[in-house]
Amino acid sequence: MEALAAVGLAGNIVQFVDFSCKQFSRATTIYQSTTRASQNVQDVDTITGALRQWCDKISPPSGTSSQQNVLQAHSSLLELAQKCKGAATDLLSATEALKAKGPSSKWKSFKVALAAAWSEEKINRMSERLDAFRRQMALEIALLQR
Repeated sequence: MEALAAVGLAGNIVQFVDFSCKQFSRATTIYQSTTRASQNVQDVDTITGALRQWCDKISPPSGTSSQQNVLQAHSSLLELAQKCKGAATDLLSATEALKAKGPSSKWKSFKVALAAAWSEEKINRMSERLDAFRRQMALEIALLQR
């Protein structure tokens, strides 16, 4: 029984050391980054920002005479664009919290790396939701082109 407890303790120690090494690696990357964010967060920001801009372009400008025709013919696409834009804004807000604020320090970088590890699943869920909107919008656009 004691041998089994020792093996369990050793496994926990190995997991803790592995987690700590990953966090120090992330913190170093964030500390050395000019944007004070990990490469993953930078990529998510770039892609999400571009998608949000496309959603803005899909929505017709208000006050145009053709707006009623556009709304009737493409209402599902416009609704998807609005929801996609909202999801993109939510994701960008979440990733903004994963950037070091103010002058860069090793401690701030470590705190950001730890926050990124804790919110990784939430960011992934939000990214998947945004990707589902993107795929559906692409399908709607393809159907409209027919």
